[in-house]
Amino acid sequence: MVRHRHVLVVVTLLLAGLASGLLLASNAYLDAAFPGATRTGSDTMVNYANGLAIKRTSAFRTDAPFSEVYTWYSQRYSLGPEAHAQGGCILMGRSFTTLGVIKEQITVTVCGTPNGQMMFVTRSSVLPYGHLLPW
Repeated sequence: MVRHRHVLVVVTLLLAGLASGLLLASNAYLDAAFPGATRTGSDTMVNYANGLAIKRTSAFRTDAPFSEVYTWYSQRYSLGPEAHAQGGCILMGRSFTTLGVIKEQITVTVCGTPNGQMMFVTRSSVLPYGHLLPW
């Protein structure tokens, strides 16, 4: 009976991990490009130390007006007004929990440059291992 319970726990953990991983990956890989923007760089990091964590950072460039870019990101990701402004850049961010256990964060920095707008988007999702264990 103990062996069957052990197998059940392992299978449950594997299935929960797979489902969580797919959910996290789909969120982390959703494109955050402003319509018509050019991606100038992107990186994805996965960490397993304290939980399943996926972090995606992307940079984009566009010739669209600054106010249009700011409004699009603010509304699309429910970021509200900017959190910080420095020179020609503004930073918006939001932290939230999905499904009661997945901790997520998104930050968007929009910078006005002489050659258009640059956007830096970072999204992260973390599922602490404690939520996967049945005991």
